[in-house]
Amino acid sequence: MRTIKFLISLILLLAVSTFADYEDTKILSLSADGIEQFEIDCSAGYLQIRGVEGLATIEVEAEIYIEGMKKSKAQDFIEDNLNLSLRERGKTARLISNFDNSGFSFGLFTGFRSAGINLTIKVPKNLLIDIKDGSGDIMIEDIENEIDINDGSGDIEIENIIGRLDISDGSGDLRLTDIEGDIRLEDGSGEITFDNIKGNIDIDDGSGDIEFEQIIGSIELDDGSGEIDANEIEGDFFIDDGSGNIDIRAVTGDVEIDDGSGDIEVAKIGGTVIVDDGSGSIRIDDVRGDVEIIDDDSGRCRITNVDGRVKD
Repeated sequence: MRTIKFLISLILLLAVSTFADYEDTKILSLSADGIEQFEIDCSAGYLQIRGVEGLATIEVEAEIYIEGMKKSKAQDFIEDNLNLSLRERGKTARLISNFDNSGFSFGLFTGFRSAGINLTIKVPKNLLIDIKDGSGDIMIEDIENEIDINDGSGDIEIENIIGRLDISDGSGDLRLTDIEGDIRLEDGSGEITFDNIKGNIDIDDGSGDIEFEQIIGSIELDDGSGEIDANEIEGDFFIDDGSGNIDIRAVTGDVEIDDGSGDIEVAKIGGTVIVDDGSGSIRIDDVRGDVEIIDDDSGRCRITNVDGRVKD
């Protein structure tokens, strides 16, 4: 038995050591003269985009990686399956970055495990960005135009943007910082953070905690599950929530909450507060307008320091 185990271990070791990871880098460049929109269609691998003031070209660094394939075979695989191009069509520049499905092989003795393309991109700051991404993290910064993202999986981080954001995300954490423009987000799962946003926010979220900090604009949130934490909102806040605790502080406008389950804490509100609650405790304090509690089925309810009327 020991001999058999030793032979199996030896075979595994030889199989793994036979194959190595392969990397290659390709550089693409396109004049941005007359270009107004940049479309990206990419699959596996991270995507980094940075806007550069005064840049006259679109510059792409593509890092191609293949895990578990020796150099000669990897080069043949790339030649047969790689789709990597940057082309101009009218006022639109289009980047394609993926592999064909054909030619993929899996298993112990083939060695191949995965392949992808990491993209590092510099663009003029004023381009409209349209992204269709399969998987991998996305980082975008310093853009002064609209950004549309359709993403499968992977974390997304966007900062220092002047323009509207429209994001459809499957899974992965999302962080938006220093944004001037309205935001529409459709999210499947993952934690979400909004920090220093000047614009209205519309969210349809499946699961995951959500945090709002320093928002100038109104918020509409349809949330499945996860905690909601908000502070310093200059506008109204409307929440339709399935489950999870809610903590809202320092809102200048009205707050309306339709909640399934979870504790609710609301404080320092400039307008009215309306809560339709399923279960969980409710704590409301320091409200300039009226307070109304609807269908509080279970849990303690404490309301203090209200300038307007209280109806419960």
